[in-house]
Amino acid sequence: MNRVVNLLIIIAVLYCGYKVIESKNNNDILLGVAGKNDVCLMDKIEVTYIDFKRFSIYENGPKSWRGSASIKNKCRDSIGVQIRQVAVDKNGNPISVENYWPASINNIPPGRYDFSLKPIPYDERIVNFIVTPESIRKW
Repeated sequence: MNRVVNLLIIIAVLYCGYKVIESKNNNDILLGVAGKNDVCLMDKIEVTYIDFKRFSIYENGPKSWRGSASIKNKCRDSIGVQIRQVAVDKNGNPISVENYWPASINNIPPGRYDFSLKPIPYDERIVNFIVTPESIRKW
């Protein structure tokens, strides 16, 4: 009788352990945990708005380029996004390149997220700005 009870306990423990592991794996897939059938890929993140202006804090002070942008997160879940910000000259050559996480170590929720671009010292050669998603990660 004790053998039967012990065997039933062992089967119950193994079955419950299997269900816990199965549940964790399913949650990883739903949440897009890295390496587990990622559902949030780079093509679901886009920069939808960019606005740069020449700006000076003081009337005759040094000028810099400052701006704002919007990210559209089309993923189901919040995700951290790294941005690449490039200022280019008339020939498309980079003058300034910045990589940064606009939400710091926070995940960006699905939908639109507005943020300030990194200020760039004024350079008269700059004619355009290119802002693109560089990478994503779950914080």
